[in-house]
Amino acid sequence: MYNYIGIPFKNRGDSVTGTDCYGLVRLVYKEKLGITLHKATSSAFASRNIETEFLAETSSSWLKVPELEPFDVIAMAHDSRHPEVIQHFGIYLGDGKMLHTLKQIGSHIVKIDEYKHYIKGYYRYGKATNI
Repeated sequence: MYNYIGIPFKNRGDSVTGTDCYGLVRLVYKEKLGITLHKATSSAFASRNIETEFLAETSSSWLKVPELEPFDVIAMAHDSRHPEVIQHFGIYLGDGKMLHTLKQIGSHIVKIDEYKHYIKGYYRYGKATNI
């Protein structure tokens, strides 16, 4: 997963040349798991739209889970203006770490404990039974 570190932030991006947080999830799922996820239509800065899109997608393809396994998605409310609205995502790597991206930093790995007060749930792709 270290080859995904340092990808610059790009709103609505989903490639190694630039990605937002959901685009990073799409990129990793496609390249590592062979799973093509829907492309988000909302801007990375449209908090309520992101949550609406994510909740619609989770109702059909994702399972909310109580404990993390590698490749699970960590859904977060990272926008202080909307503290209860899911609008940021990371990918669990194992060993208490996640891969995510921020506008100012690009993609990087952090300990999930640093984000525990933002976390709203853990999600596993429902069609991926072998991850």
